[in-house]
Amino acid sequence: MKTVINKLLFSFRFAFKNIIRFKVRSILIVLSFFALFASLLLGLSVNDFLYTYYYDELEDQYRTIDFSMKTNLNSNLRYFSITHLQQNTELNGYIETYYPFFEIETIVEIDASNKTYVKTMSSTIEHLIPVSNLDENTSIALTDSQVVITKSFSEKYSLNLNDSFMMYIGSAQRDLRIIEIVEDGGLFQGDTVFINKSSSISLFLTAMNPSLGTLPPSLLVNIYNRVYFNVAQGVSVDEAMNFVQSITAYESYDIEEVIQTNEINTRIRQNTVILELVIFIVIAAILLVMHTTFLLYYDEKKKTFAVIGLLGGQSAFSLRIVLIELLILYIIAFIPSIFIANLVFTKGLTYLGSTSNYTINIQSVIITACLTTVIYLMSTLYYLHKFNKASNITQSSDLGAEKRYPMKTLTYSLILSALLYGLLYLSLISKPLGNMLPVIKTLFSLILLFILSFFLIGLIILIFKNNSKFTRFYLHLKTLVSKNAFPQYISVMMVCFISIFMIVQANDYMKERIEIFDREYRIDYVLTNFISRYDSTYNDVQNIENVETVTKVGYYQNVDFGHEIDKIISVISIDSQEISTYFSLDISQDDLSKLSQSYELIILLPQKYNEIYKIHIGDQIYLTFSPTKENIPFIVGGFFEKQLSNQAFINMHLVDEYKDSTYNAMFINSTTDDSTLKTELIDRYGQNMVYIIDFNEIISSRIFEMAQTTSYITMILSAIVLCFILAIINHSFLLLNQMENTYAKLYVVGLSIKGIQKLIIKESLIVFTLLLLVSIFGYILIASQLRGLFILLGQYENVGLYGSSIWFGSMLLLIVYILTKLIYLLGINRVNPSKILKYH
Repeated sequence: MKTVINKLLFSFRFAFKNIIRFKVRSILIVLSFFALFASLLLGLSVNDFLYTYYYDELEDQYRTIDFSMKTNLNSNLRYFSITHLQQNTELNGYIETYYPFFEIETIVEIDASNKTYVKTMSSTIEHLIPVSNLDENTSIALTDSQVVITKSFSEKYSLNLNDSFMMYIGSAQRDLRIIEIVEDGGLFQGDTVFINKSSSISLFLTAMNPSLGTLPPSLLVNIYNRVYFNVAQGVSVDEAMNFVQSITAYESYDIEEVIQTNEINTRIRQNTVILELVIFIVIAAILLVMHTTFLLYYDEKKKTFAVIGLLGGQSAFSLRIVLIELLILYIIAFIPSIFIANLVFTKGLTYLGSTSNYTINIQSVIITACLTTVIYLMSTLYYLHKFNKASNITQSSDLGAEKRYPMKTLTYSLILSALLYGLLYLSLISKPLGNMLPVIKTLFSLILLFILSFFLIGLIILIFKNNSKFTRFYLHLKTLVSKNAFPQYISVMMVCFISIFMIVQANDYMKERIEIFDREYRIDYVLTNFISRYDSTYNDVQNIENVETVTKVGYYQNVDFGHEIDKIISVISIDSQEISTYFSLDISQDDLSKLSQSYELIILLPQKYNEIYKIHIGDQIYLTFSPTKENIPFIVGGFFEKQLSNQAFINMHLVDEYKDSTYNAMFINSTTDDSTLKTELIDRYGQNMVYIIDFNEIISSRIFEMAQTTSYITMILSAIVLCFILAIINHSFLLLNQMENTYAKLYVVGLSIKGIQKLIIKESLIVFTLLLLVSIFGYILIASQLRGLFILLGQYENVGLYGSSIWFGSMLLLIVYILTKLIYLLGINRVNPSKILKYH
């Protein structure tokens, strides 16, 4: 045991002295490891980070609340009684507690020129305390003329305690005095106010339906329109929801989890799907770079191993030394990479305006450690197999030895790869491959890319071989290409070039996606939440001066499509000839004509439903708009391109069975660009509890979210590119170490340092031009498969090729290449010919 410990201690001392002696090399390897570890951690954690960003915001809002019951805006039901909950003897077995509220959008007038919508909550103070930041020891007793508001609302409109504002509820007005300002939190945040329910409920119901105003107050005590539930311990959320749904009085209401994981994941994937694919490609590239880093390290070490062998040392000793040395460098790089990756994510949450905290989960750390360890072991086994093939004497003098790349072999490989790639376009081969075809084409594109790179470099050498004017350049390039480090260097450069092109492509597509999404909508305002007065309101709106167009529509949100298919965010029943008035979508005239027929229900869907869910024209699908409108059959009439695939069109308003119950909203376009019409609509119809939606605000909000997420993930990808640059610099120095002997000899025979640098600049120009052309070709091949790759991942994105991506990517690559070559040229200045040549 003592002998083993002594051997290990000696190996540690030997490895540590190696690290100290070769400081520059050790620093470069640590930086390379650090860059690769940080890149892997960032890439593997992006999805989890975004999930935390979305989830924590909701968790902070809903706290211990598990699910809710509410009225459905797609139906005419607007309230319910909680009497059946109070009287149910089995409720305590499923529900720990519940908080009932009457929530409604009302208009408040801060001053004569400032009217706005607020979310008005009404219940008891006891119910407000658990879902807000109101002090639990508060003894507020709200009167009819008092109100509690959020701090953000008070700051937004410069309101203080004891200030007043007017609230409009139906035809009634109520002057409210502020008696409490509460820090935003839980359900009580943003533009939200809380008022006394007992005196307000009759006003709410009267505004919805005047006949309800005659009901005695005693019958309205238990009337609410939303209840939040905490599930009892030991009971699953699904069990509790099913129990509440089984109560006959509530079977027509929406009962759902407040935090819907599937919808969060869909939201994340809609915002980041192309970036996820790029990250996947980048991670694969990182692993390749790490593999080449290990190989170059071993290649540099083989002379030391050979000398140890010649002196009688065992190969186990050599292996132990390198394992310990790499372990030390590994740990030095790994720990700060976790810290830096966490810092990037922390700054990201601040950038996104979130108060959440995020720490890279242990799973990502373990996966990173396992992946890098596997790459290390594979590289070690590969190296040992290769090392054992040569004698110690050969290995001891083989540092930077020449490698041969026969043009005949490269030519045959290139032709074979091109033929195999071409065969993938034959239907006989492509059809059986199905959705895997884009993956196979991408793999062949990468293989073709690397073979083509080395083939063209070899071709350049042949071109200059017999030209006496370029003899010196030819010999330099030939020597450079023959070094063991050169293929790894070129591979890393190609990986970096392709990765940068893909990152630029992702950024350009996300920008175009945002622009298209913005252009798709021409709607200014939507009038919704009608209980009565629909036709009279429509006739009245037509006569308003600033109204350009107004159209009756059926506007349904979050329509259920089936268990295995995402909900459609909005389904619109509208005359086909009116679609172009409110949307800028490319829908064929044939599909529009189908939507005009009145003898059967027709639906036009986004192209995603054809590509992902394999729904075809003529198929029958079933939509559920609300518990009272379930499983209604529609015939698929066609498909259209739509960013986010969040909208469908139907003709329900034309079919006799549904003609009288379809319309529930109005689309309105204004003749002016300002908010004049919005103010007038609020003044006219807000008192009837009709809600005026400013569609431009909705689109702007979604675009802001998309832009913020895109910008931040682009920052993460940019950080990964910086890590790539560090890896390239590391490989450059390793290549320089193998070329030092050649440069020393050139210096001895009379070539100056400037002359050597000129040769390097010429070589760099040619190599960069070749790599750029090949990477552009490879980028085009890979980018053409992105649409299929997205479909394989379960998302539909109509991605195209962008000239701007090629141009901007090329400029970025030129900057990266110049930066790394400048460092290489500066390294030439430290070459000491006398010190190098005395060993030869």
